[in-house]
Amino acid sequence: MNEEKNSTGKEADRVGIIRAVETPLGFFVLVVLVVEAILGYITSLSSGAERTYLIAGMFALIFALVGVVSFLAYKRPEALSGKRPRNEQWSGPVKEPAFADRQVDGVLQELQQFHGQYQQLLPPRDLLPTIRKLFTRNTFAEKIADCISEDWGTRLRAALLSEKILQAYSQSVSKLGSTKEKAFYEALRGEVHTYCQNMTGLFRPPVSLAALDQLLHSNKDFKKQLPAILPKQEISEDIIARCDANLEKISDLWSSLGFGKTLE
Repeated sequence: MNEEKNSTGKEADRVGIIRAVETPLGFFVLVVLVVEAILGYITSLSSGAERTYLIAGMFALIFALVGVVSFLAYKRPEALSGKRPRNEQWSGPVKEPAFADRQVDGVLQELQQFHGQYQQLLPPRDLLPTIRKLFTRNTFAEKIADCISEDWGTRLRAALLSEKILQAYSQSVSKLGSTKEKAFYEALRGEVHTYCQNMTGLFRPPVSLAALDQLLHSNKDFKKQLPAILPKQEISEDIIARCDANLEKISDLWSSLGFGKTLE
């Protein structure tokens, strides 16, 4: 009976020790304790010079652990607790992990997964197909002249968020992209920016983009800051024509890179 209790107790102790090792630091300590115990047992069975070497090895192991822990504490203190720094948890250049926009947030999540593989710069072969998904919505796939909903606030916010992401990842394309990809990306950024500027004419008075930039994180706050939305019949034909010309150029740019047109 006592033997069974002792056996159960020892097994529970082992389980407790395993569960306690939840961080790299805890693992280092456990390994050292196990190795020290093995070396201590062997040392007790040894004598002479062999015993001296084993004792020296035990001290060397302890000093090595102190050295590794000290180095990590200085260079990567978060690694000792098994945590990643915030910039690696969300290591992309876009500072916000989400914007309460299903399509934009979905793209950001995909880009985050790539950052787990590539860290900072993303190769265009992975970046561009993901960013292309920002353009598969009415904001870019439907001309102003054809729009029925006239929800200019949602359209403008989506375009501004897309521009923000394009700007954030410009370094990846400029550093890793081909000549054609670089030219495409800069032209795309320019057209999206001009599109956003032209859409300010869909409101009365025309909205200031600089004032809206700080409100992109919240759709509610963003729309609250907008002036009155103009019904389509009150928008000047020039504004509509310029916005739709931007959309056509954006669509042609994606098509030129083999992704197909974005306009329906």
